[in-house]
Amino acid sequence: MDLSYLNVKEETIKAKNELLSACKTIVEKKLVYGTWGNISIRIDDNHFIITPSAKSYDKIQMDGIPIISINPFSYFGDKPSTEVQLHLNIYKNRSTTGAIIHTHSLYASCFAATHKTLPAILDEIAQICGPKVLCAKYGKPGTDELVRFTLKALEDRNAAFMANHGSITCGINVDEAILASEILEKGCKVYIKSRAIGRPKKLNHKESAQLFDFYRDVYSKNK
Repeated sequence: MDLSYLNVKEETIKAKNELLSACKTIVEKKLVYGTWGNISIRIDDNHFIITPSAKSYDKIQMDGIPIISINPFSYFGDKPSTEVQLHLNIYKNRSTTGAIIHTHSLYASCFAATHKTLPAILDEIAQICGPKVLCAKYGKPGTDELVRFTLKALEDRNAAFMANHGSITCGINVDEAILASEILEKGCKVYIKSRAIGRPKKLNHKESAQLFDFYRDVYSKNK
């Protein structure tokens, strides 16, 4: 399938500029290291762009950013990230998701390494990430298992840990996806550090679910 026509569309150019800006942001905020991690942004119902495979974030060129067709799968541009199928399946299953960020930040990686769940110990975790952040079962990078396990952990929430790997966040746009990654990292850090002075107290499930529903259904749509 020839996707070259999308390369000159206004929506694609806008998305590519947003992706390049997001790449700079997640590096500056130390949410990723080296070439690990990836970002994607939806263009329309059947297409999205994603960071290319094995390229440093400061070396990504606008013209080479891969454009992905969801159904059937094909791409135009540089070779896409090895996790392209994960992003593709999230977009396929979540119509309101406009951007996805996979990070390898320090404190979120601690939860991924220990296969732990992050409870809603702060309002903001519940609001943007979900009532609690689960850790998906382990699947090797780029495999169907990783896709299946991560989709399961992301059900009814905007963030998940990927066992022995990192974390992933979703948003209605790339700004929200970045914010979710930042709040997730902050939440992990607060949880780990607060254990030095006591046992972190979590919101109950009803409270955290209400906060998430309000953010997703009302606040997020009015931004």
